Parts: sequence; C-alpha cells; structure tokens
Amino acid sequence: MRSRQFAIALTAAAMVALTAGTAAAQEVVKIGMSFAMTGAGFAAAGRQASAGARLYMQHHGNMVAGKKIEIILRDDAGVADNARRLVQEMIVNDKVHIAGGGITPTVLAYGPLVTQAKIATVVMISGASVTTTPAGLFAKQFAERGLANSGIRIIGPGDLTDDDELNNMGDQMLGMVTAHDYSASHDSALNKKYVEDFKKANNFRPNFVSVGGYDGMHLIYEALKKTQGKTDGDSLIAAMKGMRWESPRGMMSIDPETRDIVQPIYIRKVEKINGELWNTEFAKFDDVKDPLKVKK
Repeated sequence: MRSRQFAIALTAAAMVALTAGTAAAQEVVKIGMSFAMTGAGFAAAGRQASAGARLYMQHHGNMVAGKKIEIILRDDAGVADNARRLVQEMIVNDKVHIAGGGITPTVLAYGPLVTQAKIATVVMISGASVTTTPAGLFAKQFAERGLANSGIRIIGPGDLTDDDELNNMGDQMLGMVTAHDYSASHDSALNKKYVEDFKKANNFRPNFVSVGGYDGMHLIYEALKKTQGKTDGDSLIAAMKGMRWESPRGMMSIDPETRDIVQPIYIRKVEKINGELWNTEFAKFDDVKDPLKVKK
C-alpha cells in the first residue's frame, strides 16, 4: 500500500476537521452522523462505526457537562451527493452542533458545508482504501487459486483480515501477517470489555471502524467537558488538540498541529484460538503519525 493509505486508510479513527464557530447555548447537544448504512461496499463500515458510537454512550451515559447528547444518524449509502444533502438538512433543519464524518468521498462532499456553518467535525471512518467487502473476496480468490496450499504467505494491510469478516474467510488466512491500528484480540482490560459488550449489543465482532466511532464519541465527550458544554467550533477544536487517552486500540492522541490521530500500529498474525480466527499482535510501534505530515 502507499504510505498515505497505510497511515490514513488503516486508522479509520477520529480526526478533527478544519471548522470553527460561534458559541450557542442549548440543553441538548446534537451530533449529526452521515454514514453508509446500506449500499454496496461501505455498509459494514457504517454499521461498525455507529455501533461503536452507541456503545460509548452505553458505557458513559448520554449527559455531558449538564447537556444531553443526541445522535442523529442518516444513511447516505456511501454516495457523495446523498451525504451533502443529508448533512445540509441536519444543519438547517435538525440544528446539529457537531458532525460525525463517514467515508472519504462523502466527507469531502460536505466539507465546505460544515466549514461554512462553522460546525466542529469528527471524522470517524474516513480512509482512502477503507472497505470491508473486498477483503472477503480476496480471501476467497486466495483459496480458490490454491495459493495458501502452495506455501505462499501474505504480508499486507490490516483490512485484509478484518476482524468482523475473519471467521468467514476460513483457515487459508492462518499465518497471514498484517499491520493495523486495532485487533479485537488486543490484550487490555478496556478492549476485553469493549469486545464483550459490543458482541452482546450487536451479535457481531467489532473491527477497527467500530473503534473509530467509539473514540470519536470519547473525543466529543471529553471536549465538551473541557468547554463546560460550549459547542462552538473554536472552543471544541481547541479542547481536542493534544488530547490523549486510552482507547480499546491502546494509547492515542490528537496531534495539536495537524488534528490527525497519533496511535499505535501493531504487527499481527492470524491464529486460531478456541476455534475462532483472531489477529494476534506480536510487535508494536507507538505514537505513529501520518508520514506525509511529519516535519522533516
């Protein structure tokens, strides 16, 4: 993969958009999310991110700084024009205070709208190569062509062995080595609880996209605490810059200069544990930034 895809596409996590604004007092903080919940290619990403966001609210409640948190979710089916229209409707009609961003084409489509409206935006999914259904197709072709039986092993990006799809891919994935920012088998108390509660709530395994929704909500909650409930873009973005916390993926932060995430990247190997396939981590790189934005 190209370096930008490695750093951005595989993170699929919360990034603060270039927006600012004026203060507005309200008792309800509305978070408008335009995700692909249906349609070819990206519906699984929307399903995972929205489930992660709702699980965060299940863990932490729906009140922050004396304000009630409300999620308004719209299905853009991964179509840029749909997303632009839906986000405009949420800004004008629903009066949302914060936007939660979806996949790259849709975020780019409504970026000018949230900028003009001066609404802070947390991008929870966006990544140029993020998609979960090509991984299943790749696994099928890998097996059908006998590549696994010939002794060939693949080293690649983490979405090839997506946690949500991995058990359906079969044992031909055993031994595959990938690099990624999250594995459902990550060995921490926080992640173990996250995976357990996520599976109970949704009847499927969380993947890296779901953690983007979970971490995005954490970023919003903590920023609202720091601003004492103020939702203007300038205040929220200032509060988010430099924030650091423990995520189900490990320790991560928001770069104060670029507003991108800084997070660990793990090297994982597909193994069978208790009859299920898992991406088990065996090496780690801490505090990885987007290499295209690192000052030389």
